[in-house]
Amino acid sequence: MPSSKNPPLLWRSAAALASAGLVVLALPKFGLWPLGLVALVPLRLALAGLSFGPAFWLGGLYGLASGFGLLYWIANVISHYGGLSGLAAGLIVLGLVSLLSLWPALWSGLIASLSQRGRSAILFGAFFWVGLEWIRSWFLSGFPWEDLGYVLTPWPVLVQMADLGGVGLAGLLVLATNLSLAEAILKPGRWRRLAVLALAWAAAWGYGAWQLDRTAELARTAPRVAVRVVQGNIDQTRKWDQRFREESLDRYERLSQVPGPLKPELVVWPETAAPFFFEDDSPERGRLLGLPGRLGAWLLFGAPAYQNRPGGLTYYNRAWLLSPSGQSAGHMDKAHLVPFGEYVPLKRFLPFLETLVPQIGQYSPGPPGQLLRASFGGIGVLVCYESIFPELARAHVLAGAGLLANLTNDSWFGRSSAPYQHLSMLVWRAVETRRAAARAAQTGVSALIGPDGRLIDSLDLGREGQLTGHLPLGSKMTIYVRGGYLLSPACLILAGLAAWRPARRRRDDFGRRERTA
Repeated sequence: MPSSKNPPLLWRSAAALASAGLVVLALPKFGLWPLGLVALVPLRLALAGLSFGPAFWLGGLYGLASGFGLLYWIANVISHYGGLSGLAAGLIVLGLVSLLSLWPALWSGLIASLSQRGRSAILFGAFFWVGLEWIRSWFLSGFPWEDLGYVLTPWPVLVQMADLGGVGLAGLLVLATNLSLAEAILKPGRWRRLAVLALAWAAAWGYGAWQLDRTAELARTAPRVAVRVVQGNIDQTRKWDQRFREESLDRYERLSQVPGPLKPELVVWPETAAPFFFEDDSPERGRLLGLPGRLGAWLLFGAPAYQNRPGGLTYYNRAWLLSPSGQSAGHMDKAHLVPFGEYVPLKRFLPFLETLVPQIGQYSPGPPGQLLRASFGGIGVLVCYESIFPELARAHVLAGAGLLANLTNDSWFGRSSAPYQHLSMLVWRAVETRRAAARAAQTGVSALIGPDGRLIDSLDLGREGQLTGHLPLGSKMTIYVRGGYLLSPACLILAGLAAWRPARRRRDDFGRRERTA
């Protein structure tokens, strides 16, 4: 920023764009996490001296730039698989990003307003940002994609705090760091606050180091299950081709039966790995029913499903579990569907979208917290992007899940940053619940994740293969599962208190001066 007390709009806009770029670089695919600790400093400096209106638009500019940087891959999905032109796909992404940019715009406007009144924006800014991220997680179906706390994913020792307050707790620490640094620049001489911040980081580091050792010891003594995840690397354009169906099943069967030193007890295939209606009597159904017996293991796989109802057929995105004897041990249906991908939200008011994009699915959601039970315990299945919603993993654990399984099809995203972003969020679900996770992705990234969030093994994009390893079964409830999940919504109340308290103090001081006079 230039030395002028009132820098021109061009400089302020450049600072907002710089913050957006730093956030994108701090998150996957780049993962330069230290940049996340200073990413919002340029934006905060750019807001200095502004009123609500200009600050709102500056925050919106940041939101647009960071949104496009993190979600650019949606345009390719829409144009390549949805059949729309590049212009139409770009306009749709622009609409989504514009909606999401309202949150940082509102945050920026209020930060600037409070600062003009002489109030410190550190506590309010940290609490309000995390509170807005919580609103974003459920508003209009919800899209909590890569909250700011996820920048800490590459450092397992710092991820451990998630079992206390989830990714929101990490977000508070990251926001407080950014805002404290900016405050120290805006008001030289107030570096003492950084000492308090250093203590917070030391506490987070110490807690994380202790939990890594403790979780490793619990994992050594806990019951374990040998899990194999299969990555078929099936091209999305061929997946639903009936002529390719037999070859696809051949590949999954072959990879499931690869000999090795560890015999799997549970084999996990990706979302809709079986591209047919499994409930129908067909040769493909017979093949799958016979496979667990040859494997001597449980088989968990995804397939589309339907049910006859009075109003007609209802379709589901379903995960099936087969026992080693070849019997169906149950199924669960995806509870949180992808808007404009698996269903049309507000269909009554937006009927034209079905005509515009006929590829949109007509699925119905299942109830959250469904549990699949095997001989070794309960399995909580997160289908596709359900792994980005902490409340769904928590619901599975409360229902009795000792293990999480993420069945996903990230082939839509190609070699973009999306598969890596998607994987990073599952790491936090594992730590929040202290449950190991098995992730089977159609084209990658497949992984085995320990309850400490560390990758035991992984298969990168575009590879055909399988991973086999022992995963511990969890049984204890974390602080986050019991009540720590309330931290993020409580941040809205804390933000209100942080904004209100200084005003009350000034009124009290004024009253004392009046009485003295």
